[in-house]
Amino acid sequence: MIYTKSKFYYGHTVTADNRAISFSEDGINELIAEIKIGNYSLSGYVLEVKRAMNEVSGGNNYEVTLNRNTRILTISGDNPFTLYTQTASIILISAFRMMGFNDLQDLTGSNSYSGQFGSGEVYTPQFFLQDFQDFRFNQKTASANVNQSASGLVEVVSYGNIKLMSCNIKYINDYLQPDNSIFENNPNAIEDTLTFLEYLITKGRVEFVPDRDDANEYSECIIDSTGKEQNGTAFELRELYSQGLNGYFETGLLRFRKIEEI
Repeated sequence: MIYTKSKFYYGHTVTADNRAISFSEDGINELIAEIKIGNYSLSGYVLEVKRAMNEVSGGNNYEVTLNRNTRILTISGDNPFTLYTQTASIILISAFRMMGFNDLQDLTGSNSYSGQFGSGEVYTPQFFLQDFQDFRFNQKTASANVNQSASGLVEVVSYGNIKLMSCNIKYINDYLQPDNSIFENNPNAIEDTLTFLEYLITKGRVEFVPDRDDANEYSECIIDSTGKEQNGTAFELRELYSQGLNGYFETGLLRFRKIEEI
């Protein structure tokens, strides 16, 4: 299967240091919403922000929407409210930066606010994914037991399907490419890839967007294995010496397991 160039959304790890949302519904009393500590996909993070704010609301009903192309969050309420993006009592553990809000002053006087930049991180390979196999074409049963009776009747007992996607991210380089190059320019490509891989081996959730021009088509997944480690907890970024491509790297085969919530 051939797609246009892909991308991955990642980076929504909530800790004790970035869990709090400070806001007010009357301009006086501060409400503190707490995002549960854990790891989220971008879409899951949006739902958790909404849950946290509505849980402590004094009556305002909040919706959190996402522009999937820009990763920008918009928070809306039935009535005007204030986001304490700068003067919150919990500013040191604020979630606003991960949410994409970087205002120089508190936001007040409106019932809807949008972030200034995308929530979380995005990783964009510089070339088409190599050795790509889509989730639909690589499946196996989970915890399957095959029982055969004396009469020859075969019974398979399983707990659903595991869907896997595999790919090799190849030709990673920091070089300035000519206008007609098949590789995209990214002077920080190697560092960006290392940051992405370091996140993957924590088993953090990612959203795989096979066609970066259609961010509404995506799959939530985690790393299942790498060429370095079968359990996906280590990686090796390999330079393509054997192909005469000094300064170009590949990840080796990465295998992702699709997350399908029950």
